[in-house]
Amino acid sequence: MPAAHPALKQAFDARLAADPAFAADGDARLAWFYERTRYFDERYLLYPIGRE
Repeated sequence: MPAAHPALKQAFDARLAADPAFAADGDARLAWFYERTRYFDERYLLYPIGRE
């Protein structure tokens, strides 16, 4: 993804430099990329709640 989208690589590098905890956490880095793919579902595990 970074090779195809230079702006994404720049944003990722800036986040790595600004947040040492993020840089040390591999799962957080993968999640960061996943949130920027077309496969990310913002409504995952969101269940409708209604009143009767």
